[in-house]
Amino acid sequence: MSEASANGMTRREELLTVATKLFAARGYHGTRMDDVADAVGLNKATVYHYYASKSLILYDIYKGAADFTVDALHDDPTASARETIYHFTRRLLVGIAGNIERAAVYFQEGPYITEWFTEDQVGYIREKETLIPAYSESPCPKPVPMG
Repeated sequence: MSEASANGMTRREELLTVATKLFAARGYHGTRMDDVADAVGLNKATVYHYYASKSLILYDIYKGAADFTVDALHDDPTASARETIYHFTRRLLVGIAGNIERAAVYFQEGPYITEWFTEDQVGYIREKETLIPAYSESPCPKPVPMG
């Protein structure tokens, strides 16, 4: 299942990239598995070999975005609160700019994930999301002066 496509990505990575672009442009409901298969040049049965359902593709998009955001939290423990927040914000914005479609899907489909994901999948995403406010409060026991 890790065979590389012509662009050097695995087939699964390629499907995820193409589906992310389609979901960002058309929405989750507006994109069919046939659309993903056609865009990659595969038949639908092959797409289902890599992803058993469209919701699993969406989950991988969400999981990637959530994991990226949490990874951006890791910082130098000796940094000041200002440096910590600056570096987190910078990494997060650079990451969003680097994969704007993933960010678009994350925000546009967010209200509906409980309809499409299993309870465990929603729990994983929510757990990651709760780390952000906890992290942003921890280095700032007092207000950070502006300027």
